Amino acid sequence: MPSTDHHQLEQLASTIASLRSGKYSDFTIRCSDGALIRVHRAIVCPRSQVLSAAVDGAFKEALSQEIFLEEDEPLIVAKMIDFLYCLDYDDHRLDAGFQGTESIPAVDETAAAEPPTGLNASSLLVNAKTYIIADKYNIQSLKEWAVTKYKEVVPATWNSASFVESARLIFENTPESDRMLREIIIRKASENVKALFDRSEFVTLLQGHGDFTMEVLRDVVFNPPDDVRLQEVELDFSWGCVTTKKDKRKSRF
Repeated sequence: MPSTDHHQLEQLASTIASLRSGKYSDFTIRCSDGALIRVHRAIVCPRSQVLSAAVDGAFKEALSQEIFLEEDEPLIVAKMIDFLYCLDYDDHRLDAGFQGTESIPAVDETAAAEPPTGLNASSLLVNAKTYIIADKYNIQSLKEWAVTKYKEVVPATWNSASFVESARLIFENTPESDRMLREIIIRKASENVKALFDRSEFVTLLQGHGDFTMEVLRDVVFNPPDDVRLQEVELDFSWGCVTTKKDKRKSRF
């Protein structure tokens, strides 16, 4: 039976989530498409130093009680606000009809088809873009949650244009020192680099982004998949121990 404290926390969380409707709001976020998201400063500002500075400072936003997020994609702004109220957001992984956030660059018709996995690969884009907006507005907990959600879907969706596009977005919109999502993308790309070479958009990414190419190459060389490492190990009872193919090659000279 849940404790009284746990029940009260659930009620509080439910109450906060219900405020996502905009009831009793005291601040407005205007999106680039004209959509208005009515929010509560007491919920939004403590979670983001950037938004807090705009609301509390001597900027026009503090006077108008409205902030215009002109450069940010409206759907991703909504995901950010969903998280601030509900500690989660829908990445559309189970929504077969979801076509992505903004259009993905045209894919060569000869590229490998995306295999049916039961998960919508566009969820990779939702999570990558949510990670980027979380970094922009300094919401660390949202960055971590976006990474968690990305990790959940990428094993079944890596062979897709959405995976390649999510890699491009992360490498173009986050600093090199920000490793949380980069490491996941690099590992998955290096593990499956042979298959990904059949995708023209992946080849284009390698050709146009030297930093991405170098990191994938480094991971292929120094962190090969487990099956590749196992292939390098052989039992040689004449030596009385386990030796590697590399050891045998060296012994020939």
